[in-house]
Amino acid sequence: MSNLRYQVVVHDFHGAWTNHPERAVQSFEQTWRQVFAHAAPDGFTLQFLNRPPDYTVKEMARKLVRQEMGVGWGDEFVRVLMEKFEHTYIPHPRLEWTIRELSRMGVEQVVLSNGQLSIVRQVIEEWGLLPLMRAVYGKENTPQNQFDRPKPRIDLLTLLLRAGISEVPEKVLFFGDYEDDLMTAVRNGTGSAILIVGSCQIYPPHLIEKNIYPDHLLLEPAELVPIVQGEDVGFAERLQQMKTTGLGTRITDLWQNQ
Repeated sequence: MSNLRYQVVVHDFHGAWTNHPERAVQSFEQTWRQVFAHAAPDGFTLQFLNRPPDYTVKEMARKLVRQEMGVGWGDEFVRVLMEKFEHTYIPHPRLEWTIRELSRMGVEQVVLSNGQLSIVRQVIEEWGLLPLMRAVYGKENTPQNQFDRPKPRIDLLTLLLRAGISEVPEKVLFFGDYEDDLMTAVRNGTGSAILIVGSCQIYPPHLIEKNIYPDHLLLEPAELVPIVQGEDVGFAERLQQMKTTGLGTRITDLWQNQ
């Protein structure tokens, strides 16, 4: 019998595997060069990355284009930008090592995404990780209503059974980067590991009020390995920092390091 804390890891794809801020930087700058034949003005990429929470990606892009180029270019810019977003994926550092090490340890692994299945599978295959997955789930092979927001109702254990995996919830770890991922783990009774990266995040007050916390807070995917083995990676200290000054890479620091 294995002495691992978790026998199964279900991976969220967008955000947990992929670096959203770097994806946004690359997509925005490539789109600006393609549409306007010159680099984006100084500071525009940072504004795009650090958009207000009430702005969508499309709305912020249109605002910046109108500001610099006038009203006639917004739709074309957004069309090209979203196409690049759909096909631009940058893995987090040491992701490949993490997945291979978990596989070497005998951990069953599944990917879950609300994106287009064919694209997600293609990216995972290009990264050389598809043979290590027991299953990959996306929009096409997951009941659509399970992804409905604001409260997605994903039945993790049923999806695992479809992949030929039968395991008690306590031995399953859901790895994600978003509040929806945490709530999916809570509703299914599994462990939860939340990646904090790309912004200096404060823990949501409404979750504190309800006493809802993840089991693990990660600064990089590679920390999954010691967590699965049963080690502590500084959860209490990280949670306290999230409650006060925030935790993660500040957007300004990320941009300065490009």
